[in-house]
Amino acid sequence: MTIVRRSPVLVVGVLVGLMIGAAEVAGGGAIWRAATSTAIPIGYALLVTLLARRSETASVLAGRPVDERWEMMNQEAAAWALGLSAIVIIAAFIVTDATHG
Repeated sequence: MTIVRRSPVLVVGVLVGLMIGAAEVAGGGAIWRAATSTAIPIGYALLVTLLARRSETASVLAGRPVDERWEMMNQEAAAWALGLSAIVIIAAFIVTDATHG
């Protein structure tokens, strides 16, 4: 439980990496591709977590803002990311529906 509180980005990065790798293998992809797909999110999460101790920007990316200024920027960035993600998902549904699958 302490690891999750200290580094949620690392835990999520590992879980996402494993899920992407498993999906690649289940879809019949090559092992090297599954390994690469697994390593990218895990590597990103590990890098951000390690750099968070030395860099204010990396600490925001790791989910641990240094002070209230960074907390406000983090909240605004999260709101933008949520909105843009919703737009991308809706656009993907529209394209899928328009091309019949």
